[in-house]
Amino acid sequence: MDQLEPYSAPWWLDRLITALAGKQAHYELLDRYHRSDPPLPPGPAKGRNPAFDYLRKKARVNWADLIVESVVERMTVVGFSSGPDNGSQKADADAWKIWQGNDLDTGSVMLHRTKATLGDAYVIVGDIDETIGVPRVTCEDPRDTIGAADPIDRRTLVAALKVFIDDVAGVDRAYVYLAGEVHRATRPRGRNRKVLSYDSKGWIWEEPEYLGHDRVPVVWFPNRADLKGRVMGEFEHVIDDLDRINLLVLQRVQIAVLQAFRQRAIKGELPEKDAAGNAIDYNVLFSSDPAALWQLPPGVDMWESAGVDLTPILESVMADVRELAGRTRTPLYYLYPNEGGSAEGAVTQREALIFRSGARITETSGPWEMVQSIALEVMGKTPPSDMETLWLPPSLATEAERYDAATKALGAGMTWREVMSEVLQLSPQTIDRMAAEHAAAGTPVPGTAQAGA
Repeated sequence: MDQLEPYSAPWWLDRLITALAGKQAHYELLDRYHRSDPPLPPGPAKGRNPAFDYLRKKARVNWADLIVESVVERMTVVGFSSGPDNGSQKADADAWKIWQGNDLDTGSVMLHRTKATLGDAYVIVGDIDETIGVPRVTCEDPRDTIGAADPIDRRTLVAALKVFIDDVAGVDRAYVYLAGEVHRATRPRGRNRKVLSYDSKGWIWEEPEYLGHDRVPVVWFPNRADLKGRVMGEFEHVIDDLDRINLLVLQRVQIAVLQAFRQRAIKGELPEKDAAGNAIDYNVLFSSDPAALWQLPPGVDMWESAGVDLTPILESVMADVRELAGRTRTPLYYLYPNEGGSAEGAVTQREALIFRSGARITETSGPWEMVQSIALEVMGKTPPSDMETLWLPPSLATEAERYDAATKALGAGMTWREVMSEVLQLSPQTIDRMAAEHAAAGTPVPGTAQAGA
């Protein structure tokens, strides 16, 4: 085997595709939990049958999706804002045009859901797409995209790889992203191979594409990352808890099914013939008809099994669900809607979810700002150094509450633009449009000197 030149595109392909292959089993496991297909609860090694396997499948509850969605639904980007010394209004408008042109209202939700499930995700910034007039920005799954973090600053990548199957062309494709460069390669694929091969051999390289900037056009979106760059999905640390709860649910379902029809037995000795000497057919005599009336011979008694009390199992499930709610900071009413509790407890649980959502918003803001910075460079513009991502408040206050707060903020001396941006969380473009409408109508905006005149 020829020695690969260090830090060349083939060298990075070999390095990154190997790392990507090592992550697939873990990603697949997390995805199964999120897609309502976790491993079946264990059962006896012997004596299994299709009916029991059916119960094992039906005993699984998708707690993982509830944990993920509880935070994803509170992560809504509403705009971008930068300081007044950086041509903020123009930069903010360009950033929002990039966002809207790529339909990132939808794409961001999918990205946030993927990173919350699998632990990370990626965004690739391409060239200007003439159909939308801005750089093409795509959200990428970590099962086919991977980056190598800068060892000094893990927020940035020194190289990245996207590898996938092109079913139309019948080839494997690999894109290696380096600083200011994109290297593309293809590999013929046999007809019978339906899955991607993570072999680094057999690639045919094209001429590299040199970008108009010197940055790696790929941004990493980690979830719950630590200083070593390790990430974690929202439910990854409670997989054992999920398995234990599903096992208890299986036991409950199994017992309920087995006890649906009570077992009966006869105590005593039944005669084989009646008084006339005829053989007695007890299947007819002891008819299962609900209206049937049985006459038992003298000395014969009937035994019937008693139902098993499922309360201890239900209480065990509930105790584990409460623990699950606490460990994931997910309100119990998300996981168990009918579970009662004090109003004070509900408020505490809601606050815990708000804090968790706020932490995910904080760690996601920087990557989105980096995406905008790269995209603005692609457009030949100087990206502001102080751009920030604007989000809807994770508290999800009602519209009435937000407007009441806005009125009080104006009375306390905040400017109209500050209130619109920081209290109502409106996008810069919406604020500019509202100001223009006020100016066209000759009505000064509230809270200004003109309004008070």
